[in-house]
Amino acid sequence: MSTFKTFQKYYQQRDLAAKEWKEKDGKVVGYFCDNVPEEFILAAGFFPYRISGDPNSDVDKADRFEQTLAFEYFVKTMLNMVLDGQYDFLDYLVIPHARASIHQLYPILAALKQDDPSQKFPSPFFLDNAHTTYLTSEIYNRERMLVFKKEMEKWAGQDISDKSLAKAITVGNENKRLLKEMARMRAADPPRISGIDALQILGSSMVMLKEEHNKLL
Repeated sequence: MSTFKTFQKYYQQRDLAAKEWKEKDGKVVGYFCDNVPEEFILAAGFFPYRISGDPNSDVDKADRFEQTLAFEYFVKTMLNMVLDGQYDFLDYLVIPHARASIHQLYPILAALKQDDPSQKFPSPFFLDNAHTTYLTSEIYNRERMLVFKKEMEKWAGQDISDKSLAKAITVGNENKRLLKEMARMRAADPPRISGIDALQILGSSMVMLKEEHNKLL
């Protein structure tokens, strides 16, 4: 299979890589939005999986919360997929303090899980953070990251070593560097990569292990 076909496969089957990891007895940490530090998840030995929605999916289960919460539609589809059991392969779930429609998911899912532990999704962990540029926010956010690190260590049953964290950061930085190279190829005149291929490359980076994605890049 060609490299582009591999990107396409994992972009179109976004749970494939995570489920392949599960088949090898690995654990998967699902998370919403883009401000969850994957490096801690990787360093703990887990598969970081960014949850996405489906514009063609039903939202019947999420509609019941529409009266009290102002969901953006793509967030509603993600919630519906979680409630519908489509993310039942997740072992852990992280919801950050991001856009309002994202962090409003936490009280919903936490309450549902508490009322019925048999729900097909894990109990969510809330990753809080402040959104201002003040020093107090920087101090607060650093403490929240340390709390998140401890949560990963609790889930993993072992400490995250400096070595494993450094490796995860290196892998993540390499992925960013290679994606920037790809973007420069896209910006060439004429473009050396099509828009469709670029979309599939970027999209697959969110649902594959970064180390494997780097090899393809």
